[in-house]
Amino acid sequence: MITLKKLLSIAAIMLTTTALAQSNYAPPRTASGKPNLQGFWTNASLTTMQRSDNYKDIGLVIPADRLQELTTNHHQNVRQATDDNQVAGQLPDGKDLGRGRGYNAFWVDPGSKFGVVRGEVRTSWITYPENGRIPFSEQGL
Repeated sequence: MITLKKLLSIAAIMLTTTALAQSNYAPPRTASGKPNLQGFWTNASLTTMQRSDNYKDIGLVIPADRLQELTTNHHQNVRQATDDNQVAGQLPDGKDLGRGRGYNAFWVDPGSKFGVVRGEVRTSWITYPENGRIPFSEQGL
């Protein structure tokens, strides 16, 4: 029993010293002294959770020589470039509402580039299994 008490005491001391060692961190501040929450991050991306069948032959990482072609020909980019048929400077006439657009479409940004993780351009966010698909099972249904 004495051994267990010693072990718990040593663990408590180790955890305390670890916590004290981390206390030197000071979060960034603005000129007025408030926490600095500036920055920009977006999840707008052509990369989807599961790998599309269109990228079966490519795998997880898009080769640099095919990136421009796949980005330009991606259905989201093609739709954005051609579907609106808007004349520059002309106000929308409501026809875009019939195609599933509307004032809320402003808040849904599908992105125009593939996602990059550690310098690799990805076809899916799922990396395992290797096919990039969610491994559904009968147990999960």
